[in-house]
Amino acid sequence: EPAAMRELMSQGDFQMAAILAGTLNVVIAMLFWHAPALVHWHGVAPVKSLFFSLVAVLKNTRAYLLYGLMWMLMSFAGGMVLLVLTALSGSAAVASAGLLPVALLIASMFFTSLWFTFRDSFSDSAPPGDAAAPPASA
Repeated sequence: EPAAMRELMSQGDFQMAAILAGTLNVVIAMLFWHAPALVHWHGVAPVKSLFFSLVAVLKNTRAYLLYGLMWMLMSFAGGMVLLVLTALSGSAAVASAGLLPVALLIASMFFTSLWFTFRDSFSDSAPPGDAAAPPASA
């Protein structure tokens, strides 16, 4: 069974399909990253919100790459803490009892952080000290 899987994965067609699927996944994620919030909170048309979401992510590519890296590290750290606790206790029950709460904690922190990516990408005002910013009182 593993030999057949290795043979399949070494074929050029499979590799091209995997590259295409990964590329499409990233592009679709960028399109939909902020689109629901733009439609819901700002009343932007759905197709326009997809465009604005893509532009916001592309405009802040380095920030989003760092954001993704930090969340990968956070997930890794959560798993390592669980692994160390399991090793110290000497029981696999710690891993099975702790996996769901740790995963839920990390997931809830991640989804909460999405608001800040939206807010920072679509702020209504310029940063303090920006000479091009319009006056606050109108």
